[in-house]
Amino acid sequence: MLKSTMRVSGNVAGVPSATQDSFRVLRYSYVADVLEKRQPHRSGHLQLLKTFFQPDELLLGGAFANPPDGAMLVFRNVSKERIERFVSQDPYVRNDLVTHWDIRDWSCVVGSVLDVGVGVGGPGGKENEKKK
Repeated sequence: MLKSTMRVSGNVAGVPSATQDSFRVLRYSYVADVLEKRQPHRSGHLQLLKTFFQPDELLLGGAFANPPDGAMLVFRNVSKERIERFVSQDPYVRNDLVTHWDIRDWSCVVGSVLDVGVGVGGPGGKENEKKK
């Protein structure tokens, strides 16, 4: 018998309760030749992400593939204002690689991240603890 590691949240109506995590998505749209233009700014962009956000706050991030016309970053329990401060300092934005960006609240209702504490750096939480 297979055991599911996914959980369905009580947040079906899109209104989080006081005990639930909040999720936000930052979306970027890029200039046409971003792969060539980003190289001088990439290390600064990645370092700023590490400086601004803890591993359990920035869950996932990266450019879209084929075509690489944008990117998405997924945050847990990070205010919109803090994400906006990051955007204002991001080398990609400051050097005109980003043509448009927006921040969206995201109502997450299913997924293993709702049960286990995962973020940059790997999984954690009760499901991943060894049984004694």
